[in-house]
Amino acid sequence: MYSIIRDQNVLEMALKLAKGNYQRNILLGYEAISGATLRGRARSYCGRYRRSAENLIRRCLENNLPIKEVVGEHNKRIIVIG
Repeated sequence: MYSIIRDQNVLEMALKLAKGNYQRNILLGYEAISGATLRGRARSYCGRYRRSAENLIRRCLENNLPIKEVVGEHNKRIIVIG
């Protein structure tokens, strides 16, 4: 998993701010913030997906949601919600 969910209510509010499946999957922990989980042609657009993740985090912070990014084992980028 690429996310730690500490507060389900914050997750629900963040999901409302997410634009598209990729951003929802980042919040749910199915996709990596770094773009490491991208496959196929999407892999060649890794920079755009990374910007998308950064925009999601920025929108959440602008709406005062307690979301942050931490570095886990092996420099794995993890989003902490709540």
